Amino acid sequence: MDRLIILCCLALSLQHGWALQCYSCISDNDALNCGDPFKKIYTPTCSLDTGIVCMKTIETNGDGGKIVARSCVTTAAGDPCSMFINEQSQNTKVEHCSTCNDADYCNSDTAACCEDCGADLLTAASVTAPDAKFVDEPIILTDESLQLADSRQYDDSNGLPILQVSDAKFFCKNNHLCSIDSNVVETDKDLFMAGTISAVEDTTVKLENSSAGIVCQKSSTINEWFVSGYGTAHVNLWVVSEFGTYKIVSVAKEYVPFFTSVLNICHYANHLIKSMIESSDASLDEILSDFSTSNNPLLTIPTLEELVENAQFIHAHVTAYFLEPYADGTNDAHLLSLPFYREFCDLANLDLRKKAKGRKVHVKKSKVAVPSITKATTTPIVNEAFSLVFDEHMKIVGDSINHGNASSDDFEQKISTFEEIPDIGRNYIAGTSIGTFNSTLDYIKKIGIIQSSNSIIVEPGTFLRFSCSRKLVVKGRKLETPYFGQVQYLAKARDGAGHEGHCHVRLFMQSHETILETVADRREVFGSTSCLDIPFQDIQCTLPILHWLEYEKDAVPHQFYYKMRHDLDSGAFISLPNLKDVAERQGFKIKCECCETIEKERLKHLVRPIPGPIKSFQYLDDVYCCNSFVLIPGLDEEIPKAPAKKTIKLDPSIYMEAFRKEKTRPPEVYYHPLDVCQIVSVDTEWNSQTLFDPYHVDLKVRLFRRAAQTKLQDTEKMSHHLLFYTDKVFKIKAKDVLGVAYVAHKNFIKAKLEDWLESGEKRFYFRSSYDKDTLSNNLPFLAKQCQGAVNPKTGMGMAPPDHVKPSRRLKCLDVFAGCGGLSAGLHAGGLTDSRWACEVDKDAAEAFKKNFPEAVVFNQDINSWLEDILSGKEENILNQRYPKVGEVEMIVGGPPCQGFSSMNRYHTGIAARFKNSLVATFFSIIEHYKPRYFLFENVKNFAISNQGLYLKTVIGCCLKLDYQLRYSVLQAGNFGAPQSRYRTIIIGARRGENLPQLPKVQYTLDLPAYTLALNGRQIADGTTYGLLGEETYKSAPFRAVNVYDAIGDLPDIPCGVTDLQPKYLPCCSSFQYNMRLKSKELKDHITRNLSALDKARIKFIPLEGDWRDMPNSRVQLEDGTTTAPLKYITKDGKRGVCPCNFVSKEERKNVACIKRDERKSIVPWCLPHTADRHAHWAGLYGRVRLGGQFQTTVTIPEPMGKQGKVLHSTYDRCLSVRELARSQSIPDHFELSGSMEDRYRQVGNAVPPLLAASIARMFQT
Repeated sequence: MDRLIILCCLALSLQHGWALQCYSCISDNDALNCGDPFKKIYTPTCSLDTGIVCMKTIETNGDGGKIVARSCVTTAAGDPCSMFINEQSQNTKVEHCSTCNDADYCNSDTAACCEDCGADLLTAASVTAPDAKFVDEPIILTDESLQLADSRQYDDSNGLPILQVSDAKFFCKNNHLCSIDSNVVETDKDLFMAGTISAVEDTTVKLENSSAGIVCQKSSTINEWFVSGYGTAHVNLWVVSEFGTYKIVSVAKEYVPFFTSVLNICHYANHLIKSMIESSDASLDEILSDFSTSNNPLLTIPTLEELVENAQFIHAHVTAYFLEPYADGTNDAHLLSLPFYREFCDLANLDLRKKAKGRKVHVKKSKVAVPSITKATTTPIVNEAFSLVFDEHMKIVGDSINHGNASSDDFEQKISTFEEIPDIGRNYIAGTSIGTFNSTLDYIKKIGIIQSSNSIIVEPGTFLRFSCSRKLVVKGRKLETPYFGQVQYLAKARDGAGHEGHCHVRLFMQSHETILETVADRREVFGSTSCLDIPFQDIQCTLPILHWLEYEKDAVPHQFYYKMRHDLDSGAFISLPNLKDVAERQGFKIKCECCETIEKERLKHLVRPIPGPIKSFQYLDDVYCCNSFVLIPGLDEEIPKAPAKKTIKLDPSIYMEAFRKEKTRPPEVYYHPLDVCQIVSVDTEWNSQTLFDPYHVDLKVRLFRRAAQTKLQDTEKMSHHLLFYTDKVFKIKAKDVLGVAYVAHKNFIKAKLEDWLESGEKRFYFRSSYDKDTLSNNLPFLAKQCQGAVNPKTGMGMAPPDHVKPSRRLKCLDVFAGCGGLSAGLHAGGLTDSRWACEVDKDAAEAFKKNFPEAVVFNQDINSWLEDILSGKEENILNQRYPKVGEVEMIVGGPPCQGFSSMNRYHTGIAARFKNSLVATFFSIIEHYKPRYFLFENVKNFAISNQGLYLKTVIGCCLKLDYQLRYSVLQAGNFGAPQSRYRTIIIGARRGENLPQLPKVQYTLDLPAYTLALNGRQIADGTTYGLLGEETYKSAPFRAVNVYDAIGDLPDIPCGVTDLQPKYLPCCSSFQYNMRLKSKELKDHITRNLSALDKARIKFIPLEGDWRDMPNSRVQLEDGTTTAPLKYITKDGKRGVCPCNFVSKEERKNVACIKRDERKSIVPWCLPHTADRHAHWAGLYGRVRLGGQFQTTVTIPEPMGKQGKVLHSTYDRCLSVRELARSQSIPDHFELSGSMEDRYRQVGNAVPPLLAASIARMFQT
């Protein structure tokens, strides 16, 4: 038979003048010229178990494709199989189907395929034809056991009896077993059922479960199949014949392979549906993680790619379910726009705006039980502040408040409406002099301005509206007219007329001129940091503006008040005293705070010589002398060039997606840390009483090179604290000095090196010299005497200052505590003593307790916890005592961020809004306990989402609570964490407490500085090194901590194994030393398991690569299966995997996507399918860069997730729990709890402790 078919093909070839060539059915498309096919036929052994070669020869002409010959050849195991192709004519090709694990499928009209179900005629599994005992379905349904069953039910939609079938199997009219999802029913072809029919019982679907009943050998035609139970714990599949509606309880053993896949996909769809109902704010990665916790024995755990592969089926069922109307005509279509589902549809290139295409899908459902959302518990002031944002999700507990019985919305008073005193006929009556202001002016207590019946008294603390011929500007921003301000003091010309003098006024702003805009109380005005002199003649009128403390005592409707000044540049609101009280205490001779601040800044930026035997000076609040070390901007000739990227030319026929990398390559950004130099001499002569402009002071300095400035090997693995002595001496100006550095020879460091480096700021060490590309240990005697700092009085070396030790730690309450990353950082910074914590997640609460055993950890919902406290309860049901008012000195926390996070691109769901409203709960706790300080932390998007609405609301709330605050967006990598993750930080201090500054950055990142921009006002965030008001630099004292610094000592481990005890590799960085300091063994170094396909894919990804580096080739996987190359279409010089890749976005909706090849491929089909409209999916399946930083820290590391690169730099696996903990700067001794997924989540939700420690130290300075 084989020979006959070959001869037939040959005869056709000779008729058309073809020259023949042989192919193996499993070849890699390497042509082997056979010459004479009768004599030289290439006959390799066919490795397929089926021994089938499906072959079709197609001749293409101008009229289109014409099938010339098609055949399927059956061979015995080991016999040869042959394929033919015309090599000379480009219009002819031979294709063969998936039976040979290559090329195309056979068409359904092929003689070798069933015309009904498409099954291969030679390999199709069949059912036995009905025997003599066959009974028609209608007769079976009349059996007494079915007719008289107590559970007898009828389908309301068709009136048919509802029954169940076990040991079921489904087949076409040719008796071939086929899946109910094989499109037979949908194409109006006959599908039949066989099985055991019985009355409906309360049982869930099983694969194999024979039960008592009546055997049906062949039912009537199946007209419909549908799914019920979506949105519940169990999914059931049903079929409808001409005579009954059947619930599939179990299937026959031989039918299991046909049924398992469709049942699992239905479970996948149900899992998504339940998640959309119950966890609408979850991320797609979290949904995938939840599959592993499913208790359904039928559910195999899918990968993201497997979900995408079945996206058409899943989407059809999900949309059918949520679009299915209830009895009242409503549906749940709004749930289709939830975050993770839209992300899933993006990956699968599905349009949510359209109903799923394809077969008609039938589902049955009951009303969706959307879980009720407990309202956020809030206190009165907080409720008022947040009511516009989260009104539907909050309830008040406590007494209401009263501000003059007038809300901000009712307030119509304006500064411009106060009546002005006419200029004509004014009389000025100046008070007596109370002191000398300068050579021509005297202080006066007050001045009276009288005009007919109008008169006013102006004195320190009085608010004025005044005229000004020029535009007034505060920090580069024009103030609105009319101008107004508060009198700081008055001065009158000595022996002059009454009007010859001026008021010195601090400028004020109305609330809408601040960052708050309309969120603020319109009755509140804010002081600025600018002031000016106003001649008496320019005074228009006084304004009845009260200080907050007066306003609280006697609130008057439509009354203005003040309590804070707003620093637009630094993002701070700082309390102002009642100036009238201050003036009385100081005899009305008070100094202007604005002037003092400006003068202090001016003196700070001048060089002040210090008297003594050693030539020393003070500049920028630091003292310098000979042998002191300074930080200066990087010298151009010393800045190392960014390492050249090695490009390897890849074969485009194998690496089909490599071309995309050039389209997404970001511009190179490389910032060198500040240079460290030692002052050799001060070359400017001076008188100790003279202040010098730093531009006129000459210094001679010696450069100390960093490792990156040398030509040594592996410099990226050397400590960022290491320097090299050089002979390079040059001159600079004092204005080039940015700060002091502390450098010691290693021999003078008595403590352990790493401990000494971490004991204070800006510390470096050296042990050798580097000049002319030569490394030497021969150092001058004086160089060996460097001890870190220099005594400016004696010029002798001394130890550098350590971090300030706190006199007493603050008793701290951590809410939304997680595993305790924020508390750990604050404790390490010496600020807090963690006494209490509240965390709803059981595993995270358990981890917090392990790390802070002395703390009382409340494993409660935060709203019920707060409601208990506000209602007067002293302890919970576990007899844990609640903290009392006055005990808590600091409250810290970061409410859940899913509603704000850009990782969760669509965050408008009900649950997301509720989690956002937990911000109100946080500040209600502040209102109740009134701590001295609070620290609020969240993702960057909290500050910018909804045009800054959440940030503005929080600021407005803090002002109502009478808290000073400072807000900013900080980059964790700037403070020692090996990541590039931004965090919104708000620090609050109760009135009367000092409001700390934000920390100055210490580590240089190769990222542009981020600036918070709201309402056109940019708030500097500290990502530059320097002081506000002066030139700032993108560089900092140290280079960034990179991936190698963080995890270079952690060994490779197998995927999915949790019971190993791996050992540390040798420590190779100070960061690793600090992480391992209190840990004796390596814990939590475990990583998630991967499928055989993902493991193979990862092996192909090179250093710093991603999915675009995968080859499009055939690979045998570790489970024995083999991948197939992804098939591409070429059109007009372009290449794609689907016709939609060749049309514009507007035309795409008119192009039907082809069904993807069902076989596994190394290159995931869904990625090139949608890459052009998703920035080429850069970073998916990406490896972290050894010399770079972790982009972020995810809660679930999914290779195809969009949160960032999660594959190890060199090992073929995902990052482990411990490695992601290192990316967060969480030390190794820090305890985690729960399953692997729980630990991943705890790490991903934590605040980097190094960032928290940097903030903590600012409280002590």
